[in-house]
Amino acid sequence: MACLYMYKDDPEVVVAYANSGSPMPNIVNFIRKTTSDLNMQLHEVGPSIPVEQWQDKNGLPVDILPIDAAPVMRATLANPPKQALVPYNVCCTVNKWQPMQNLISDIGAKIVIRGSRKSDPKISAADGHVENGITYLSPIWDWSDEDVFAYLKGMGAEIPPQYEQGGDSMDCWCCTAYMDHHGAQRYAHMKEHFPELYAKGSARLGRVRETLETALQQINLEH
Repeated sequence: MACLYMYKDDPEVVVAYANSGSPMPNIVNFIRKTTSDLNMQLHEVGPSIPVEQWQDKNGLPVDILPIDAAPVMRATLANPPKQALVPYNVCCTVNKWQPMQNLISDIGAKIVIRGSRKSDPKISAADGHVENGITYLSPIWDWSDEDVFAYLKGMGAEIPPQYEQGGDSMDCWCCTAYMDHHGAQRYAHMKEHFPELYAKGSARLGRVRETLETALQQINLEH
């Protein structure tokens, strides 16, 4: 969000948002309102079907994957796990990252500006990374959380409500991964603001937990 305010007066900047088809309702509305208020071009991209449907068909994304729960293995087993699971990066690639890369290619962008920071727990491209002729820049690479919020406050920016609970961008309500990165806050936000989505999301998370617990039982030894 800080990057939006940095480049709000540059008419050549195109804002890209990967809408997975199953976003947190308040997040997608906030993005649309903010870019509209700043008079910036917004391009929403996404998968061919909502990520919720993709997950139902292919498997729920997870941070820890028992190999027998992977779709390719379930197809070979006489008694496969009830719930198919996939690595979270597979789900994100299909439903967010690849649509975004398609847009970058379609508009012929040579520079991509991102809000990545070196303190982020997961980083796909460092500041200045060049790939396929495209340079990825992260203007707030060295910023702390305090630096970000101080800058936004100074710009008079509205802060997304989930940050009050210690959350992050909270892209997809149906995500069952990234639980080590504000997972509890994500579900707490849903429970408070979107109880119907929370009920559906927590049920999905319960199926993940059951599958993981079943797999862990296989390596428990009785002494």
